Amino acid sequence: IANVAGFGHETPADARAAFTAGMTAVGSPTATPPSFEPVSAARNLAELDLAMHRLTSLRPRDKLRILSAVLATIRRDGTVEVDEAELFRAIAATLDCPLPPSADGTGDARGTTPAIR
Repeated sequence: IANVAGFGHETPADARAAFTAGMTAVGSPTATPPSFEPVSAARNLAELDLAMHRLTSLRPRDKLRILSAVLATIRRDGTVEVDEAELFRAIAATLDCPLPPSADGTGDARGTTPAIR
């Protein structure tokens, strides 16, 4: 979640808020966020790859909880960047929860989608 927050937000405060939103969605609202000083320090693809490898053994229901947390992290600021949508799609595919080609995974049940830039 910290990695996702780091990729999608430019300021430490925004990244911390996104981290908290993601951790709340996964059921850990009191998790202490990293400092995100600088935010770029949280953008670690090798670390994300290791985390994804560990998460592939989860049960399907738990994988969906992780995806919900990733989505909450991404959507925290109300804007979904193209790279965030691609990151979400890659995480979903890694967890064996691929999205259809036309779905970016960022909308909600009412069809409301934050602006994608």
